[in-house]
Amino acid sequence: MAKGDRIAIIDGCRTPFLRSGTDYREMMAYEICRHAVKGLIEKKGIPNDLVDHV
Repeated sequence: MAKGDRIAIIDGCRTPFLRSGTDYREMMAYEICRHAVKGLIEKKGIPNDLVDHV
């Protein structure tokens, strides 16, 4: 792939529903998002070394 090419993954995933003030209470939104994106990358079988920036 040539430098500068941009790729987009069009799919979705979500974090589990939890009651307010429980397991996610100590986490920032970007930390929760990290888990969702990691799951999406694993689901699609994308090698980690191909992911540069999210």
